[in-house]
Amino acid sequence: MSKKVYISPSDQVSNAYAWGNTNEHVQCQKIAEAEAAAPRRSGVEVQVAALGSTMAQRCAQSNVFKADIHNCVHTNACNKQVMGTRLFCYAIPGRGTTPARRCSTSWPR
Repeated sequence: MSKKVYISPSDQVSNAYAWGNTNEHVQCQKIAEAEAAAPRRSGVEVQVAALGSTMAQRCAQSNVFKADIHNCVHTNACNKQVMGTRLFCYAIPGRGTTPARRCSTSWPR
């Protein structure tokens, strides 16, 4: 049975970037599309939320898709003290934390 990943990029169009005449929604959509390529190469079924869809629509789509992992793509400002990738997961006993621990590049293992 193939694993399934749902990728949900930020929908924050009002979060304008300081450079490039763009916003978080547009950039996170690009990140999500690029991110989807790696698991697909490994035979993982991937669904990326459509540009312009709402968070409520995405949650419903992910549930219908029966995703093993629902990955939210989001960017933040930098305060020059925090760097690297942060992964958060919903804590369900026995589930959810392993993918986050395996993928995190900034948390101690």
